[in-house]
Amino acid sequence: MFITWLVVSAALSFIFGAWLIQPVLGLLRRGGLVRENYRRQEIPTGSGLVLPLAVTPSALLSLAVASSGALIRSLSAELILLNGMALLGLLDDSAGQGTTRGLVGHLRRLWHGELTTGAVKALYGICIAFLSASLIPDKSLLERTVSTAVIALSANAVNLFDLRPGRALKAFFLAYAIIAFLTGSAGLLTMSVAAAALSLVSVDLAGEAMLGDTGANVLGSSLGFFIVSQASRGGEITALSLLTALHVYAEFSSINSLIERVSFLNWLDSLGR
Repeated sequence: MFITWLVVSAALSFIFGAWLIQPVLGLLRRGGLVRENYRRQEIPTGSGLVLPLAVTPSALLSLAVASSGALIRSLSAELILLNGMALLGLLDDSAGQGTTRGLVGHLRRLWHGELTTGAVKALYGICIAFLSASLIPDKSLLERTVSTAVIALSANAVNLFDLRPGRALKAFFLAYAIIAFLTGSAGLLTMSVAAAALSLVSVDLAGEAMLGDTGANVLGSSLGFFIVSQASRGGEITALSLLTALHVYAEFSSINSLIERVSFLNWLDSLGR
C-alpha cells in the first residue's frame, strides 16, 4: 500500500512540476533573477525552485499514510533536507556574486572576514545535512558524520556539472539509475524528485532557464540521502571516496574541459541540446 502511495506521489510531483515551470520562470524574471549563460543570453536562474514546490505537497501524501515511525522520520528528514538545501541555493542564486570559485576560495574569503553566499551554503548545508542524517534511524555518531559528508558533497557535486544546458540533469539521472540498480530501491522521495526533474528537461536542454544552485542542491542532496538511507556501510564509504575525489579534481582542474576532451562524454553532454 505504501509503495503505491510513493508511486502516486511521484506522478503528482511530475504533474505539479509541469504545471509550475512557466509560473516559476515568470516569477524569477519579475524578481530579476536572470543571469548570462555561456552563450551570453540573459535567462532566468533558480528554475530548480520547481523541485521542492512540486515534491513537498505530493510527498505529504506518503507521509500521511506512513505507519512506521522509522519511515515517518526518514520521510521527514528528506523533506527538511530538500527544502533547506533549496533555500540555501536560492540565496546563492539571488545574492551570489559568482566571482569566487571552489569551496577553498569561499572559506579563504571567510577567513579574511568576508562572508560569501557560497560559505553560507557550505556551512549551513553541513548543518542541514547532519540534521537529516541524524533523523535516519539506527545510526551511530560516526555513521551520521559519514552520512553528513556524503549528503553535503552530493549536494555540491551536481552543482559542479551545472555549466551547460541539461548537463546537471543528465548527471543526476545517470547517478540515480546507478544507485537504484546497486541498492535495489527507487528511494523514498528521490523518485519524486526525479519525476519533478523530468518537467525541467525541455527548458533546461533548450537553454531557456538555469537550474541554478537551487535546483542543483535539491538534486544532489536527494541523491546523497538516497545513498545514506539505502546503501550499506561499505557503499557509503565508497560513495564518500568518489565524491571526495571528484571535488579534489574540481579544485585543481576543469570538469568542463574534461567533458569536452573525452569524445563519449562530449557526445552525451551534447545529446538533445
